[in-house]
Amino acid sequence: MSKTDSEGQAKQGFPSGNFEEMKGFFDACAEFNLKLMNAGMSLSKEGIEQETYKKFFAAWQAALAEYLDKYLRSPEFCEKLSQNMSASLFFKKNIDQVLLSSLKSLKLPTRDDIGELYGRIDAIEEKVDQVLEKLDKR
Repeated sequence: MSKTDSEGQAKQGFPSGNFEEMKGFFDACAEFNLKLMNAGMSLSKEGIEQETYKKFFAAWQAALAEYLDKYLRSPEFCEKLSQNMSASLFFKKNIDQVLLSSLKSLKLPTRDDIGELYGRIDAIEEKVDQVLEKLDKR
């Protein structure tokens, strides 16, 4: 992709990223895996018992909770999440416009057209009910 293409995408709301920005994530994953392996190695001396698995799971859960709490609260993660949400909303807006344009080109009714039609049908039903009530009174 040329430089002008990526600049144009950035202006349109597409998130940018590089490997350096992900370094913190990879470091945290490595730290988490190391804690998990250490917990597993210390428990492996106890043998294969149900209580051993419970201890291993508790150690895994504690390490994962610590990692997730640290990473999911980080400004970097929140910024990437915000960029992702912006890009998703941008994409949805454009898809909606393309679909609306396509439906109009094909002379097919849009959601708004159908809603208006339902409104008219409801009004006609109401008028018919009023006329039937008047006829019943006679």
